[in-house]
Amino acid sequence: MVFGIVLGREDASDEDYEAVVKAYETAKSADGKEIALAALGDVKRPELVKKTIDFILSGKIPAQDIHGPCHSLATNPVTRNQWWETLSGNWSLFYERYSVNMVVVNRLLTLSLSRFSSKKKADEIAAFFKDKDCKGFDRGLGQVFPFVFECDLPL
Repeated sequence: MVFGIVLGREDASDEDYEAVVKAYETAKSADGKEIALAALGDVKRPELVKKTIDFILSGKIPAQDIHGPCHSLATNPVTRNQWWETLSGNWSLFYERYSVNMVVVNRLLTLSLSRFSSKKKADEIAAFFKDKDCKGFDRGLGQVFPFVFECDLPL
């Protein structure tokens, strides 16, 4: 929680960010790692947002932990749309990397999409997934759409 407060400030420094990354890398407990990773998505400074996205894309975060920073970016009003653009723009990388376990893909998507609330965004997301093989995470998408957008996923 403290990590997120520090990184969520407009004046969070690179040193603050690197201290949280180091806390993640050196944490002995799973909880410590999860807390640090989640805090990385609380950033607001564009340079730190880029660092978080680059870290997610780097492949250095294990599959079982990837949802932490992704979910935080998705719940952060400053980064939510940028995170969707990153996720959709790099979908083939995410799908290739995590589709060996569809639970990971399902969780990644439901946590990443659950904070959107406009019909326009629903249409955009539906259009994106229209030509994708959604087997294994279709139920998650189906749960997000009625809950968030109050409509059925038009796939």
